[in-house]
Amino acid sequence: MTGAIKIAALAVAGLALAACATDSASSTAEPVAVELPAPLAAIVLGEEVRASGAAAMQQIVLTRLFDRFAEEQGIVATCAEIDAFVDKL
Repeated sequence: MTGAIKIAALAVAGLALAACATDSASSTAEPVAVELPAPLAAIVLGEEVRASGAAAMQQIVLTRLFDRFAEEQGIVATCAEIDAFVDKL
C-alpha cells in the first residue's frame, strides 16, 4: 500500500473504533473529525514536500532550494539586513 492509502485506511479504522467505543445505550454517535495530511507533492533534496495547493508547493520548494543554494555559496543575511530589504519593498 502507498503511504496515502495506509493513512486513509488508518483513519477509517479509527472512525470504526470510535464508533464501537460509544455507549451502546446511545442512539446516535457523534462524528469524529479526522484531519489527513496534505498529499505528497514532491521530494526535494531528499525531503518530502506536502502541500494542498500549487502556490504552497511552489513556496516550499523554492524556499528549500534557495536555502540550500545560500548555504553552499556561504551567503548569510542578518535579521537587520533582511528587515532593511523588506522595508525597501
